[in-house]
Amino acid sequence: MPPFGNNPPFISNGQLLNQQHPVIWTLVPYWVEGVTLKSDSYDLGPYKIELAEVFQELNLPWILQVVLPSTTASVIAQIVECAKTRPTLVFNLCDGYDEVGTPGLSVVKALEAEDLLFTGADVRYYETTCSKIEMKQLFQKSAVPTAVWEALPDHGPLTGLCERLGQPLFIKPSASSASYGIGLKSVVRNDEEATARRDELKQGEFGKLFANDIIYAEDFVDGPEFTVLLGGYWDDPDAIWTLPPAERIFDVSIPESERFLSYDRYWGYYKEESPPEGGRPFYSYRPAPLEQAKILFDIAKRAYIATWGYSYGRVDIRFNKRTNEYQVLEVNANCGLSGDAETSCGSILEMAGQRFPQLVEKILEQALARVRK
Repeated sequence: MPPFGNNPPFISNGQLLNQQHPVIWTLVPYWVEGVTLKSDSYDLGPYKIELAEVFQELNLPWILQVVLPSTTASVIAQIVECAKTRPTLVFNLCDGYDEVGTPGLSVVKALEAEDLLFTGADVRYYETTCSKIEMKQLFQKSAVPTAVWEALPDHGPLTGLCERLGQPLFIKPSASSASYGIGLKSVVRNDEEATARRDELKQGEFGKLFANDIIYAEDFVDGPEFTVLLGGYWDDPDAIWTLPPAERIFDVSIPESERFLSYDRYWGYYKEESPPEGGRPFYSYRPAPLEQAKILFDIAKRAYIATWGYSYGRVDIRFNKRTNEYQVLEVNANCGLSGDAETSCGSILEMAGQRFPQLVEKILEQALARVRK
């Protein structure tokens, strides 16, 4: 595995890319709101410029393709036609929930059905990481440390919950992204608060997405938070690579009990919460201490393999001060990729002394290399 600290560039020499010189179809997920294209993660103008600079440096022909729920089939058909005449590789960034109109798993299924070569999660990895319940079960099966948890019934009082699991507890939806459904009321200290939060997630605005979802409770892990960006394939563990783990530092004005990625603060909406003082960012990153890096990578790698990690992902980990143990929060498949220093990926790359084109090249190269095996 790559060393920590003075980590050398993890890229290959580009031999496969230079030999095959594939056209790169870059798929970006969007939906239509009125007459406007909308995306959770990709501002089309700036991101198009960023990608153009990446592929110019890599000397690769590329196509930026916006994907809407209504256009997935036609987009895939175009790629299939392209692949008939020249080497083609799909750089798939679609990471949405099809149930609410943002392309995600449907795109991955279509790519697999046509046997196209693509980066990012395959169907199994995508489906697994869409369900935090399934992730928790796989963590336990593979002895990956994670907080104690319990799936909640859809109705009725949650009597004895805090007695069984302790408190405070975190009440979360199983299927959620970008911190949707996570707020200050997610942290509860008694059964009544837990019941109220469960019911809130099942009804009203949240109910549009979570009415049929499983809501669960887990121990609120109060301690430092880390994230690890890594890649490779679960069935080739020796080739899994990592960037040095990063510690997420929450602004000092935020109380310790509120230091987590809530939806309001993550997206800057502040409907129920207060922004950090002085306009400071909600959180920033710094390199994890070197003595912790090896431990964090080992845990992240085990979590990645346990969830059938495919291509790349980001693993979030917290240190539980009460149990003196690192515990995995979740594995994020198809996590956002960018060199922008305001993003998690960009911050991690900057701290590691790496550049975004190097990361893209590594991801493309390992997809090509896997096909050759």
